Amino acid sequence: IIDYGSGRGYLGVQISHDYDRNVLGIESCDIHLIVILFLSR
Repeated sequence: IIDYGSGRGYLGVQISHDYDRNVLGIESCDIHLIVILFLSR
């Protein structure tokens, strides 16, 4: 069982940084929020 609670913050930030290199800030922010919401279910 993966503990998403402990890794959620790091994973969200990591994905956000990855998208910041390729897309606009607003889009990366949306992706970040979607990932956080998805992992927090």
